[in-house]
Amino acid sequence: MSNCFSVGSVSSTANCVGGFIGYVTGGQGSGSFVFDCYTVARAHGSDSVGGFFGKLEQNCKVTLARCYTAGGDGDTTGNSHVGGFAGTLSGSANCDNCFRLVDGLADVGSEESGGGL
Repeated sequence: MSNCFSVGSVSSTANCVGGFIGYVTGGQGSGSFVFDCYTVARAHGSDSVGGFFGKLEQNCKVTLARCYTAGGDGDTTGNSHVGGFAGTLSGSANCDNCFRLVDGLADVGSEESGGGL
């Protein structure tokens, strides 16, 4: 996937919520590739919530290059495993020039484990 973007809001009472990708799963192999993509979408969910993607499942491989998420205060929220870029990384992620732009205060809200990236 390349040269894609998302805007708006993603909200769910379920797990694996992301502003661009919710859940990455699959078997072993060459994996998925995401290049030159971004999101300015808000992401709100229960568990595994991320500004760019919610959850990368075990035994999955993804390569991200020149991808980012941008937002402001309160844009990424959940109960646990919340990150400004990724919620939960159980698989293998190679990131090159990927980042989180934040306007205002730190916006990651979680009762259990949270992080800016």
